[in-house]
Amino acid sequence: MGTQKNLCDLVRLEFGENSGLCETEILIGKNKITIFNIECLIDKKLLSSGIFLPLKNYVKNANNGIDLNEIKMKVLAISSIESVSEKDEVVNGILSGKVAIIYKEDALLCPVFGAEQRGIEEPPNQRVTKGPREGFVESLNSNLGLIRKRLKTTNLKVVEYEIGKQSKTKISIVYLNGIAKEDVIEKIKQKISKINIDAIIDSYYIESFLEGEKFKFFRRVGNTEKPDIFCAKILEGRIGILVDGSPVALTAPFVIFEDLQSAEDYYNIPLIATFSRLIRIFGLVFALLIPGMYVALQTYNYRLLPINFLIALLSSIEGLSVPPLVEILCVLFMFETIMEASIRMPSALGMALSIIGALALGNTAVDAGIISPPSIVVVAVSSVALYIIPDQIAEARILRAFFTAIGGIAGLYGIFVSFVIMTTYLCSITSFGVPYMAPYVPNVKSDKKDAFIKHSIQDMKLRPQFLAGKNKKRQGSK
Repeated sequence: MGTQKNLCDLVRLEFGENSGLCETEILIGKNKITIFNIECLIDKKLLSSGIFLPLKNYVKNANNGIDLNEIKMKVLAISSIESVSEKDEVVNGILSGKVAIIYKEDALLCPVFGAEQRGIEEPPNQRVTKGPREGFVESLNSNLGLIRKRLKTTNLKVVEYEIGKQSKTKISIVYLNGIAKEDVIEKIKQKISKINIDAIIDSYYIESFLEGEKFKFFRRVGNTEKPDIFCAKILEGRIGILVDGSPVALTAPFVIFEDLQSAEDYYNIPLIATFSRLIRIFGLVFALLIPGMYVALQTYNYRLLPINFLIALLSSIEGLSVPPLVEILCVLFMFETIMEASIRMPSALGMALSIIGALALGNTAVDAGIISPPSIVVVAVSSVALYIIPDQIAEARILRAFFTAIGGIAGLYGIFVSFVIMTTYLCSITSFGVPYMAPYVPNVKSDKKDAFIKHSIQDMKLRPQFLAGKNKKRQGSK
């Protein structure tokens, strides 16, 4: 690279003005070393105690020349120091939170990370009453530490990438050697290595590249905010993806029954876990279909209703100026609007807006003869039931509106046919070669021990057949 002046000038030129680059020069005899760093990315105490103070003592004892290798090995109180000589390596190191020590054509990159980060706490979207309460944070190193704390094995492999022309975001692929399938690992590596984008802000950016399809409705990549769930998934043969700056980890392959499972299922007795899972699946189906069935029964299939219930229903909808389909769609729109507004309102106002908005709008609409009380009850119960599986809310909200429209157009027959078509489609798609509806389509008896009906841990001796690689056995007799 030439002289020290050339290398330092190249670094200064790369950053330019107003970039936050800090520069310090230290004279050692007749020689000069230059230290570059970005203040907001480093630990100032570690910089002072690990670099400046040892260099100050080295200045007192130095004679004529400066040996960067000697400084690296004997002087600096910092571990994992890199020796580099290229301008790009120096610039990338500084941008990553390292301190660059430059002398002539050589440089040392010292990891002195110290950017502010959130403490480890329970994630807001995956709270539990039993089990670990630790959640991922925005620091990649902290998240890897939470995983290695649980999986103390040399089979845990971490492959690192740097993606984003502007952000240079660190991404780690995490898997267990011998347990994850090699072909799936290679597919994920290829997809990530081909990403060419300005910046990766969150792990959801990576999700769209992994899924590949431009037009898709059901997601093909799982996600979690808890390290215990993440470890359990890679122990079954999945591959995890961690993104620096995101508290959400991705996992692949993904099957739809993962969303029926909860971390608490594995800390409760099998009977309770089975009961909870059946409640979730029936609750989800109920939430999707009940508004459409309500419209269909009013419009086409009212003869199926008990006579007493039919009389009560007719008396409640007497005088309405709109057909049942328009009525229920108006109620759905009202609930969706209130939900969107409450999410984005300040926390102090969100709850009040939800309660007051629902009561005020609901009562006013009923008094005005626009909607009926049964419609509000049906949509309210459906909206509550959607949150029984929070990871499927986005898809469920759209499907609910779709089945409601089908119920108003084609009745119960249309709902039944549409539901069969949707289920058939789910059976036809895959996630990285794994059937989306596994273990039921295709039928794998051993994998059903952790599906709708959960068996005890002692019974689950094998990993899921479609996920595991060479090592399919996860427990045996001692």
